[in-house]
Amino acid sequence: MPEKDRNNFFDELEEHSKIKLQVLKNYIKPWMRKILLSPHNNKSCLIVDTFAGVGKYDDGSLGSPLIITREAIDCIKQLEKMHHKVDNIFLVFIEQKKESYKLLKKNLEEFLNQNLKEGVFNKVNNCGALKITLINDTHETFVENLLNDVDKLVPSFFFFDPFGFSVPFELNKQLLQKYDLVELLINFMYEELTRFIELESISESIKSLYGINSLDDIKDKIKGKKGKERREIITSLYKNQLINSGAKYTLNFDIQRNTGHFKMSLMYATKNLIGFDTMKNVLNELSSTEGKKFEYWIDKDKGQLKLELYPKDEILVSELADYLFSNFKGETIKSKDIIEKAMFHPYIPSKYYCKSMRLLNKNNKIKKIFRINGKNVRKNSFPKDCYIEFHDV
Repeated sequence: MPEKDRNNFFDELEEHSKIKLQVLKNYIKPWMRKILLSPHNNKSCLIVDTFAGVGKYDDGSLGSPLIITREAIDCIKQLEKMHHKVDNIFLVFIEQKKESYKLLKKNLEEFLNQNLKEGVFNKVNNCGALKITLINDTHETFVENLLNDVDKLVPSFFFFDPFGFSVPFELNKQLLQKYDLVELLINFMYEELTRFIELESISESIKSLYGINSLDDIKDKIKGKKGKERREIITSLYKNQLINSGAKYTLNFDIQRNTGHFKMSLMYATKNLIGFDTMKNVLNELSSTEGKKFEYWIDKDKGQLKLELYPKDEILVSELADYLFSNFKGETIKSKDIIEKAMFHPYIPSKYYCKSMRLLNKNNKIKKIFRINGKNVRKNSFPKDCYIEFHDV
């Protein structure tokens, strides 16, 4: 991104950036809750923002560091009201540019109403489980030091929101391969990439972005391609690289800018099925479309553009019902296992499970719902401990 654009970036929050931050906000609180409430966790988690910027925009809108901080405080207070112990939520904010770093520190201190020491984790006043550190350094240096110095991480969420496309994929790969409990949300700057991908002068940067040695294959595939087909090729390669590096599940959310062109694709990578299902739900709620591709369309005069001519929930319920019946017809399966299968669906969140099962029951695809101990199962309910016997056809 040209320097003049960087300097003006924090003047006002544009629609595509607003939606990017909405995805972040809508995901991190349920992510923190699931981690901290899990009986298998030590009640601690880590969130890292390696391109933190100044913390907020000139129009007063909060940037990612302040959003993350606010959501962490709210999460801790909610859990404490429920009498759940929280040991630590660690927040790490990295900003390379010195002037932006100074502004970030100032804005965060004003937000928290306390001074923050550099180079240490600061315990937040009246919220002792929250610890924050600020680092004036590069994305690469921080991640490299982490990989070299830390053998085991608490459950961790990394947000990479760079200017341009200079983030080396090799570091993503090492994070995914070294740590089991790590998730990545990456702003993949599609608009700039599709414009410049064939320029020889930046080919090394693009190869580093993808973690590949040659661009010949992708150049051949996009030759003569435009619009959605070209975007699918460019984004799919990146998702495939994440899978090949150790991620078990990936999602992408393509976001338009107010010109109607697609600005970015948010790339999500995880090894955790619950995280995958949670992010599906977040993207489903924000998406302008009803299914296989998560996209955010913008009407330049009215904000988000949605197709209003179809019953979105009905379509997803029907698709999930067909998916479950095709996997279990003729079998007797515990409801808990069917829910897990629903979580594996590539784009439909499992929140539609009960509605899908009710549809199958209505359509006479379910023969019997019962418990082993003989206790009754309430009509049109599918508790995890019950069994469902499916018809053959």
